[in-house]
Amino acid sequence: MPCNAARLRLLAGAVILAAALALRVQRLGVEPLWEDEAFSFHAVTGPTWLADLRFENLPPLYFVVLHGWIALAGDDERALRLLSALLGTLFVAATMWAARELFDAGVALWSGLVAAASPMGIYYSQEARPYALLTTLVVAFYAVLWRALRTNRGGQWVAVGAFATAALYTHYLAALALLPTAFMLAAWPVRARLGRYLCALAVAGAAFAPWVVWSFVLTAHPPGGIDWVREAWQRTPPWLAVPRSLEVLYFGSQAGLLPITLKQFDTLRYPVGLRIAGLGALAIIGVWATIARPRSTPGSGAPRLRAAILWALLLGPLLTLWLLSWTKPIYVAGRYDQLALPPIALLLGLGLERLQAVRRVGPVLAGFAAVALLVPAGAKLVLYYREPARDREQSRITAETLIRTAREGDLVIFTGMRQYAVAYRLHRLGYRLVDGRCEPETGAGGFLCGSVPHFLGPLVTPGNWDRSRGAQEIAHADIEQYVTRLGPPGAAVHVVLGTHAIRAGRLSVAPEDAILLGQLEQAGYSVAAGDSALGIVVYRRGDQSPPS
Repeated sequence: MPCNAARLRLLAGAVILAAALALRVQRLGVEPLWEDEAFSFHAVTGPTWLADLRFENLPPLYFVVLHGWIALAGDDERALRLLSALLGTLFVAATMWAARELFDAGVALWSGLVAAASPMGIYYSQEARPYALLTTLVVAFYAVLWRALRTNRGGQWVAVGAFATAALYTHYLAALALLPTAFMLAAWPVRARLGRYLCALAVAGAAFAPWVVWSFVLTAHPPGGIDWVREAWQRTPPWLAVPRSLEVLYFGSQAGLLPITLKQFDTLRYPVGLRIAGLGALAIIGVWATIARPRSTPGSGAPRLRAAILWALLLGPLLTLWLLSWTKPIYVAGRYDQLALPPIALLLGLGLERLQAVRRVGPVLAGFAAVALLVPAGAKLVLYYREPARDREQSRITAETLIRTAREGDLVIFTGMRQYAVAYRLHRLGYRLVDGRCEPETGAGGFLCGSVPHFLGPLVTPGNWDRSRGAQEIAHADIEQYVTRLGPPGAAVHVVLGTHAIRAGRLSVAPEDAILLGQLEQAGYSVAAGDSALGIVVYRRGDQSPPS
């Protein structure tokens, strides 16, 4: 009988992982790459990509993995995101592993089911960014740390240091998820383990220090690319930040809920009744995990204490981000709060298992609670997948328009973060960005291209753009630098605007772009053509005629 039960649990775990993978590859290539994803591609494909990683706002591990993945799987949208989908599925497996280590096989299956169906977990498993890798490493760190605390063997502590190092090399904020694990020590004899715990974290910090020195001490790396974080915090009611994260962490966002862009979630209209039902189930299961009298759990540490540890792992990163944001805004619900996704999956799994343990009516109670939790999540996923793709064709059409209209000797200037998506589409259409030129991989032709500010490279980095945009003297220097490279008389300047809108029938641009366009006009250029829908404005000198 025990053997049959073990086989059934293995089968159930395999089914959960298969379902997790199926949910994560659904419509994987439908949405176009958005700016951050296109930047991920750009960051790992340039001729000096590895050395250039020191300029970025993220550590290098995900980018190194992505570089190898592109060599193996290709670089279309589906291939780029498939890495995150696989990592997201691995997150579900690691969640079951951690739940098995901390509790038992029953909690492992419930936690795996919760993690597999999480709309927010699925969202970041379909984005070519490091968050799926980050959450996988965090929850795996929980598992290896608990095993090290239980066995107190040297090899297990080496694994603790290795996973902590990997997490730090994935995201700078990973430390906020690692430090609350100190509460795990409360479940074990502290004296025999505290030294090894501190040593493992110290080794991870020492292993991470060379990167910090190279990227921040030896490299000019002024803070930048974070204006949107400040704006998101200013638009978030501070007393609702943590409660909103607790909702979004599991159920994902919806129209009007968050101040940041989360693709299909931005336009998703979610029924109020389902939202209330889901939040109610979330609260009941979380509370029950905390107050219920648990059955005996193997190992050291009272089971109720383990529930308290999960709450510490959940609230520790969120409250730290929240407190820091009062002086330096860093809290972004729907983004950096992903550090708390692993403990919320474990906590909900624990609550469902403890409901199931109630005498006589336990399985029925757990079933009802699971339905109350998973039906709203499933409905959110159905609506999420049914949302139309967001501006799927704009970047492609913009790239095709440039290829069709930009002649040899013309100059294309990109502004804003949109440049990554357009440059990615140019790449997919067979063009490459080399030494300030966009050239077809086969045959002659091509055109000059660059971005503003010009001194930040052919494509600027998000970490350096904020400190330079909108300065009149920089815009003047950009124009002087670029127009001297124009080809024969009549060569045009094509400005591809980062942000634009049509208001009252006229093109409206960002203030920093207006300064740039004004500098072009002062240099003797005037508008000759353009496409307001695509945000392209074409300029020629007033004393030149376009070639026939």
